[in-house]
Amino acid sequence: MTKKSPIRTFVGELPRNIFSGFVVSLVALPLGLGLALASGAPPISGIIAAIVGGLVCTILGGSNVTITGPGNGLVVVILSAITILGEGNMYEGYLYTLAAIIISGALMFILGVLRLGSLSNFFPSSAIQGMLAAIGIGILAKQIHVMLGNLKATGSILELLYFIPADLLIFIKTADKSVFYAGSVGIISLLIMVFYSKIRNKYFQLVPAPMWIVLVSIGMYYYFEMFSTETYPITDQYMINLPDKIFGEFPQPNFTKLFTYEFFSAVIAITLIASIESLLSIKAVDKLDPEKRRSNVNKDIRSLGIATVISGFLGGLNVVTVIARSSVNVNNRGSNRSANFFHALFLVAFIVLFAAAGFWVANLSGYQIVSMGDTQGHADPLAKVVTTAKGAWLNNYTERAWTVTFPVLAFAMALSALVFSKLNKPALGLISTALMLVGVIMTAGVSLFPFIMPSINNPNISLTIWDAVSSHKTLNIMLVAVAIFVPLILAYTTWCYVKMWRRVTVEEIETNTHGSY
Repeated sequence: MTKKSPIRTFVGELPRNIFSGFVVSLVALPLGLGLALASGAPPISGIIAAIVGGLVCTILGGSNVTITGPGNGLVVVILSAITILGEGNMYEGYLYTLAAIIISGALMFILGVLRLGSLSNFFPSSAIQGMLAAIGIGILAKQIHVMLGNLKATGSILELLYFIPADLLIFIKTADKSVFYAGSVGIISLLIMVFYSKIRNKYFQLVPAPMWIVLVSIGMYYYFEMFSTETYPITDQYMINLPDKIFGEFPQPNFTKLFTYEFFSAVIAITLIASIESLLSIKAVDKLDPEKRRSNVNKDIRSLGIATVISGFLGGLNVVTVIARSSVNVNNRGSNRSANFFHALFLVAFIVLFAAAGFWVANLSGYQIVSMGDTQGHADPLAKVVTTAKGAWLNNYTERAWTVTFPVLAFAMALSALVFSKLNKPALGLISTALMLVGVIMTAGVSLFPFIMPSINNPNISLTIWDAVSSHKTLNIMLVAVAIFVPLILAYTTWCYVKMWRRVTVEEIETNTHGSY
């Protein structure tokens, strides 16, 4: 029996690893933003950690199906470090903490070089689970107040837990619509996370729980924009604010507190939690691996250390092995480290493409009508004044928020077509593709409205829906042509469908290679 070539195996498994990496990136994007916010760091820092971890650990790591990025277990530690080191100034604390993250990454690399990853076999599972449970309680104590709309809650973990009932009562009785709706979104999101695994519908499970939360939030926004007479109730203070120049200015880590007790304590805490969480996740994911492969733990710890150092210099959080995203990878048939790499590439693509498209469209010179003749009277294409302005093609989306439905439809249906093709659902894939084309065409139409044929040489003679008319003679001729040729076209198309309507199998194509063209 001939052994299959590793290169051929890798290439053969590449499509499913690309797909798995894509699905993981959909989970990692909102999760990275959320973990960074919970840690008191800028939202983009979580995405940086996921990207750096995916790229570096794929090349230097020793595991097979694990995914790397910002970790849940470090939220409380990072938040404490930022608060203590910044002495009330969160941004300065963030810069000091970046320095601590870099030092902790170097220490993790040394742990891997000394082959201390095997010490994970001596950690009692009850102690590790207790530590992670304590971290979870700390996250709950801090974030439940934010979920209920109280952004000013401070104190120790016990104090924050003690004030949860009071905050819940305030939320129930609040007359502030912004607080009420922000808290309602948070509670609904929590319920989705809790009951997601209880719903066994395979189509529902195709979309990860964090993405359902994103869809619910987007749906709520469009409800107020399209169907409600009220404005969107959640104010900016409860929204995520991303920097205008994501790649323009990377924060500079501040090492001036390097030899202080607070800095040293933060480094030790971050290193211990990151190492233990990663070791625990690596062992757990190895058990999920369908091929029952064992990871090289020491090699993985070294790669995580290098990735953490790079992430810290770029303004990102610690890079650790994460079990939740790794399980998503396994469930979507990810088979090797390339899934982690593609997950990082898709995150880069999302950020770069959205930023580039937004910048390009916002700076693209569009047309806007300054004055228009009588739209109800005699049509005259020259009776208007048109000027050019940057971003003018986006005016309709600003003035009529419901029109954003079309680009969203195009994007969502493109994803649906990809998913249904992987599930071998050709009918649903065809419908999704058709709806995607509708979304793309309508997006272009909304952007151009009311223009039908813009003129490059002279904007004033551009044709709009009000002045793009023909003479009565031309219209009568076209009416006769339509009456004759449209029934013929429909009849011919129907005849073609009747004659060729059946499913073509792979065997038929292989046996009749020339007849398929």
